[in-house]
Amino acid sequence: MKDTIKFFIYLIKNRKTIIVSLILTFIISTTIAFLLPQQFTSSVSLTPPSGSSQSLLSSLTSISKMAGSFMDLSGFSAQSVDLYIDILRSNSVIDSLIQKYDLQKRYHMKTVEQTRMKVKRLTKFDIGASEMLTVSFTDRDPQFARDLCNDYIHYLKKQINLINIQKQQENLKIYQDLYQKQLTIVEDLSNRLNDWLKRNRSLGVEFSVQQKTPSMVSLYDELIKEKSEFYKMKYSLPDTSLALKNKFLKIRELEKSVDSISSTIYEKPEEVVKYTELKIDLEVALRIKNELLGQLNLIKSNLEKPQDNVFFVDVATVPTLKSFPPKKEIVIISFLLVFILELFFFGIKYYLETNLEDEERNELYKNLKLIFYDPFQKRKDI
Repeated sequence: MKDTIKFFIYLIKNRKTIIVSLILTFIISTTIAFLLPQQFTSSVSLTPPSGSSQSLLSSLTSISKMAGSFMDLSGFSAQSVDLYIDILRSNSVIDSLIQKYDLQKRYHMKTVEQTRMKVKRLTKFDIGASEMLTVSFTDRDPQFARDLCNDYIHYLKKQINLINIQKQQENLKIYQDLYQKQLTIVEDLSNRLNDWLKRNRSLGVEFSVQQKTPSMVSLYDELIKEKSEFYKMKYSLPDTSLALKNKFLKIRELEKSVDSISSTIYEKPEEVVKYTELKIDLEVALRIKNELLGQLNLIKSNLEKPQDNVFFVDVATVPTLKSFPPKKEIVIISFLLVFILELFFFGIKYYLETNLEDEERNELYKNLKLIFYDPFQKRKDI
């Protein structure tokens, strides 16, 4: 306690030095803080589509499996925050910004690579809740910060359009091939059905009459429905799937019901069974063909009017609040730092003056002076 009081008395004796140094620190730090160029940050928030494009993707994948072709549809309108960030960080987007605003000259950079690094340092990407992406850009000019932020999104939409168009052109060719194959399947089933009708014209007329009865209509519709679902599940689930086995068993039960009714109504039940199978297979093939045709038309429509599907949450505006430098913080931190350093310095000086003799202290000061003020002098006496 006694030493602490003595130390405070020692500080009071040196108050002039402390006060002067703190005043000088305050003046210098304030001058530096206000001389530093002001920085403004503009931000824009956006989110990738969810729902329509993803449902379309799943629909296309389901139909491709129904048609028996496992093709890659992963890039069709599939957008994510990670994809957005990769595009925005790409050299193609950054180089477009550099050329448009002559950023190499603006930031006084020697090479394009250095300019790219500068732009990347000034740009910030934040991923928030619900996959919302916030793009921020900082510059001395608030208007320029806003314009460049908006141009980031402009080039993002442009790149997404190019990606979608390229992928949809690939899908268009694939679906055209699938559609032609499905037309062949439909034509083959139609020919087989017509051949059966030529051989069994009277039986076909009788079947046409009988199938309109309520019992046959319900069985017929249910069998078509179950068989269509079975074909969809067949290519999307493993053969050992319990759902697939249950669906298969249900189809067998319905077919047995049809066979049972046919044996009691028709003279040639086995021929009616063949006719029923052809009729159902043709109905399923026609449904697949119509769904493929619908997706083909949708792809063509998207190619004619490409959409980027970038949804804005907040549009970039001219920032009014300065993001850098924090002038008050610079002055306060500098002030406190110098004050702490002074306490440390006077603490060491007080310790030396109270614990060393005059000769020892003078010798130490002399050596310190030689080390810090005259490092090249020959020090024979050290």
